[in-house]
Amino acid sequence: MPFIQVGIPGIYNVTPDYGVLGVELRPIPQDNLQHIQAELVRYCQTKDLELKVHVMENGVICSPSNPHLAALINTVRTLSGAEPAIGRKLPATSARFAPDGQGVVWGQSGVGPHSKGERHFIPSILPYYQALQELGAKLEKS
Repeated sequence: MPFIQVGIPGIYNVTPDYGVLGVELRPIPQDNLQHIQAELVRYCQTKDLELKVHVMENGVICSPSNPHLAALINTVRTLSGAEPAIGRKLPATSARFAPDGQGVVWGQSGVGPHSKGERHFIPSILPYYQALQELGAKLEKS
């Protein structure tokens, strides 16, 4: 989600001394980050822009053979009565910190996704919470 900031917040009616355009890229494992960065560098040079890359990490994806993922998918299927939507969201965010990239990214809704003022719609998180509670109960029994 791109964002733009021009000048200093709270200062009005003066020429701004700088502007910032921010873009968050969420790579998938197949993306070539070196190529993407080279293209960004080239573009910024042609436009006389300064490029600052704060974080650049490869995308991650949970292995389809992960038994915990299979158990979670079955739990969601049972609770919802429908086939879970898999792969609609690009694998990224905090899942990259999971051991060996074995993480799941939930798709809650809200206001300002990935922005400084991001706010989640609490009821949209409830089905994920219920699935984790049910999965935990199943694992506890086994």
